[in-house]
Amino acid sequence: MQSSNSGVTSIILIAAMVYISVETRKGRRNATGVALEKRERLRPLSITLVDPLISLVLIGQIYWNLATSNVWHALFAVLGAPFGVAIGWARARVMLVRAIPEIKSVVLRRSATEYALLALLLGLRITEDSVTNNRAGFASYALTALISLAVVEAFARTGFIAQQYLKEMKTPSQIVPPPPHQSQP
Repeated sequence: MQSSNSGVTSIILIAAMVYISVETRKGRRNATGVALEKRERLRPLSITLVDPLISLVLIGQIYWNLATSNVWHALFAVLGAPFGVAIGWARARVMLVRAIPEIKSVVLRRSATEYALLALLLGLRITEDSVTNNRAGFASYALTALISLAVVEAFARTGFIAQQYLKEMKTPSQIVPPPPHQSQP
């Protein structure tokens, strides 16, 4: 059972990587006139929307196994979720520079946090076997809360970025200058 899940996970991840590669190339072709500063990158919104699904594929099975193993794990999964929402909101505010609705993209700021989260997700996936076999003790509960935080953070961050994108899409892209200051006699 474990090897068939691993095979399905691999196929899904390969499909996601191909999709991301195609969308990135398409985004680069459409973004010839977008000025980016240091540490900024243009990213098609579709890739941003796929991010949480990749997190779910990477650690979803271990998350489900732990969260459903007993009441304490379920409680710790619930306790980790609000922290994931808060971190997702904070990361979206730091990462998102602006939306570019004309090419269905966003400009994101690179940060060490995103790489650290990716390393955490991969580390959790690698330790899946040892953790799923040992479901007792505080370390297991804490791990459940951390996994919950990571999964919820990905969905929250994407939701907040999409929300800001939709908000900017509804407002005119031209910036209206403030009215001139009138001096009083």
